[in-house]
Amino acid sequence: MIPRCFPYRCLGLILCVAVLLSGAGCGLLWRLIGQSPPGFPTFGDSLTPAGAVSLHVTNASGFPLVVEASYHIDDQDVRITKRFLPSEGVESETDVLATVTSVLKITAHVTEKDPTSQPATSQPTTQPTTQPDVKPGDLIFAVELHWKVDFQEGEQLFIVIPGPKPPAGDILDCNSNGISDAIDVVSGVSRDCNCNTIPDECDIVAGVLHDVSPVDGVPDECTSCPTVQLVVVMDTSGSMDDEASALCTFILSGVVEDLTGQGITVEATLLGISESPEGIFSCLTDDVAHLLGSLVPGAPPCCPTLNGNEDWAPAVAIVAERFAWSTGTVRIIIPISDEGPREGDPCDNPGDDLASIQNAVQVATTHHVIVSPITGTGSSGCVVDLAQTLAQGTSGRTFSSTAPGTDLAGAIRTLVLDACSLMNDCGTLP
Repeated sequence: MIPRCFPYRCLGLILCVAVLLSGAGCGLLWRLIGQSPPGFPTFGDSLTPAGAVSLHVTNASGFPLVVEASYHIDDQDVRITKRFLPSEGVESETDVLATVTSVLKITAHVTEKDPTSQPATSQPTTQPTTQPDVKPGDLIFAVELHWKVDFQEGEQLFIVIPGPKPPAGDILDCNSNGISDAIDVVSGVSRDCNCNTIPDECDIVAGVLHDVSPVDGVPDECTSCPTVQLVVVMDTSGSMDDEASALCTFILSGVVEDLTGQGITVEATLLGISESPEGIFSCLTDDVAHLLGSLVPGAPPCCPTLNGNEDWAPAVAIVAERFAWSTGTVRIIIPISDEGPREGDPCDNPGDDLASIQNAVQVATTHHVIVSPITGTGSSGCVVDLAQTLAQGTSGRTFSSTAPGTDLAGAIRTLVLDACSLMNDCGTLP
């Protein structure tokens, strides 16, 4: 099926066709240019939120398959993609480009023949003899995934299609919940932190993984976290005195020491945006403009250069691209501000503030950086909403501080632990 493009001036239609040819889908085009054609949901304002998700699909069934991925927003078809996957070899895996959707449905049917190997028979080429007879046209896999439940903005999902359900009494259901183990893992019902397609709780019972200290249902092998590179980007305007006091008091003696006690190494860098004043901001070791330069990656029209001590979204983009990140670390930026992300208040959404956030999302995801903003006391709804947009686009989280002296340290600790948890879920690091 050809995805639908709705007219919105001639230029928009031409661009839509170009994007379709690239496989990205009309919805992604309109999202990128910040407008919605008549009849198409307005992302960010729609009652049905949506996000871009890409796929990597592996055929592990032992049968040649036709795999169909259908994308839907507000009960409207956005795109339907079909791929033939042979039973084995390099072509048994495929990538599907990012498409904006709120509901993603994936099905797999056995097909007539596999042109890369011997003609298909009633039995798979690699599956155990306990598998049932299967004929062309049989549905052997189906899953429905939802935005913000099963995937986040910009995420790539790794889908492994297992063999068909074995006969009664021989189902591959190690946790006895009546659901295929592969579906448990794909849908998120069970974790699979060692990426072997077997639910962790079954690996614990089998002795493959261990749950000894603490006994919490989470494998001990999966609770470790690589070194965390934490960069705090601090708005140094006068309204941020309370947040600065809490940051400088607790970040090293409280947060870093506590995480070290949990076996997590944190390398913390505290930066201002265009200045690093003394006094209450004395824990800031430098500022983004001085350390990394003022030119914003991508030279976006909204914000080609850093401009002032409240310009936190452009600062995030600069840090994401130019900071000295090390290989194999958890990379997290925590901007702290109470004003609009582009040059402070007033906050405009849509406008330059939103555009600066969209640019920061693109740069951060390119460099595998998680961004988890903290909004300060007195932040407007616009500021909070744009902080959430940035977090969702980079697999981060947000926190709204109301009493920095008591809640800021705990928030930073939680945001770091959340970033660590992404490293323990197969394929979810942005």
